[in-house]
Amino acid sequence: DLGRRMCASGKVYREVPFCIEIDSSEFTDGLDDVYEGEITLLQGVIDCFFEEDDGLVLIDYKTDYVPQGGEDMIKERYKLQIEYYSRALEKLTGKKVKEKYIYLFWNGNVLEFK
Repeated sequence: DLGRRMCASGKVYREVPFCIEIDSSEFTDGLDDVYEGEITLLQGVIDCFFEEDDGLVLIDYKTDYVPQGGEDMIKERYKLQIEYYSRALEKLTGKKVKEKYIYLFWNGNVLEFK
């Protein structure tokens, strides 16, 4: 279903580099006073996103081996990355990311983030 939506979109973007500023206090648990006002540059590459009328759909591809029943572990492992990618995408495009997914090459499963 996700692949069909992507093909129907007509506006599909792959391997999109980004660089955004993040307040350092997000990374310095308990050291807010030391890093107050400091900025960290976060850079990465968004694997894929596509546009629909009501927003953007973010897809990140993973090649990790996922044991039977391990989808929740993968979602937890990449939750923060997906959130930062979503923020970066919204800053880059000025549009809302309405859905976020990980596609697992290992078993072809699609994991949705709410």
